[in-house]
Amino acid sequence: MGLTIISADDQKYLFSASYSTFLKFRRKIAKLMGLNPDLIYPQIKTSHSYDLVKAQSNWKEGMAVFFYHSDCEGLWNVDDCKKILKLLRKVNSYNFKLMNMIDGLEYCVEKKQSAIFC
Repeated sequence: MGLTIISADDQKYLFSASYSTFLKFRRKIAKLMGLNPDLIYPQIKTSHSYDLVKAQSNWKEGMAVFFYHSDCEGLWNVDDCKKILKLLRKVNSYNFKLMNMIDGLEYCVEKKQSAIFC
């Protein structure tokens, strides 16, 4: 069992992995962006709530949507996909999952489709 993120209409895969791998992926992206990875999952890291608020005040558009979205259901609408895409394009890494995510988000934006978590 795990997470799959697909485009809404034609079900192109954006990301597929276990839930723990998606958490590790988001933590890695946070680290590559110079953020404290412990601040991206407040449900678990409640002792960092003050640091979280302080960090979020400096966050760029799209960061909260990417880091805090439920990993088991819901969707990123086209505007969310645009914001996340802009954010992820700035990450300097050739991580395979990151490149797939960028390709999939570009596809969703181009086709005006949401990205669905299932």
